Amino acid sequence: MTAIQTYSELITKLAAIITAGVTDLKAVYTSYPNGPLSVFPCAIVMPSGRTSEFLSTRDTRRKVTIFIRIYGSLDNTEVNTQIKIRDIADKVTNVLEKNITLDGTIEWSQPISDKFAFDSKTNNLYYNEITYVANVRFNRAA
Repeated sequence: MTAIQTYSELITKLAAIITAGVTDLKAVYTSYPNGPLSVFPCAIVMPSGRTSEFLSTRDTRRKVTIFIRIYGSLDNTEVNTQIKIRDIADKVTNVLEKNITLDGTIEWSQPISDKFAFDSKTNNLYYNEITYVANVRFNRAA
C-alpha cells in the first residue's frame, strides 16, 4: 500500500472517486473557486485537520479529516434543491463507504458523519457537509 502523506494527494484521490461515482454533480472542486459558486450541484473537497499517533519509534498513524461540501442553489426553481442535495449526499456517502481504502491508497476510513445547513451570506445555498476521516499509516524512517 502506498501511503498518502499530503492533504493534496488525499483531496485529489477523493475528488476523483466522487467524480467517477456520482454523475449528478456538475463539478467537484479540490479548492474553493475564485468568486462565488456558479455551477450547481457541485462539491468542494477541502482539508479540515489531522492528528498523528506514534505507533512505534518508526511507525505513525495519521487521522486526516476532510470536509466534502455538496452545494445546491435555492434559486433553482426547476427541482427541489433540498431533496436533490440529500439524494446526492446519499450517493457520495455510498461511494465512499464502499471503498474504505480509496483503492488501497489509505489504510482505512472511518464511517462518515454529515450535516445539512443553509448558507445565505454570499448566495442562497443549501449544502451537505460530509466529514471524512482517513487513517494513513506510514514509516517515518522511510
